[in-house]
Amino acid sequence: MLIKSAKFLLVAAYQAWISEKKSHKEVRESFVREEFRLGVHKAMLIAGDAEDRDVYLVSGIPAQAVRSLLLEPAATVQIYIEMFDFVIRPLSK
Repeated sequence: MLIKSAKFLLVAAYQAWISEKKSHKEVRESFVREEFRLGVHKAMLIAGDAEDRDVYLVSGIPAQAVRSLLLEPAATVQIYIEMFDFVIRPLSK
């Protein structure tokens, strides 16, 4: 039970912190400026990847909540696997 509570607190800290940000650039700038807080470092890691590409989240979280985390909601992984096969694989031949 303690582990579940700790996970919930880390997710809540992440969600509260990132919901105040408007862009991945702002996430990175805020992270550098502020003191380290456990949970928030995930936002910095994601922002590093998301500044120059879309990052999709496949989950049961409502789409609006996913967007508030500066991520794009996705219904399934399958469509992205198909996109990879269609776009990337021919380029690698």
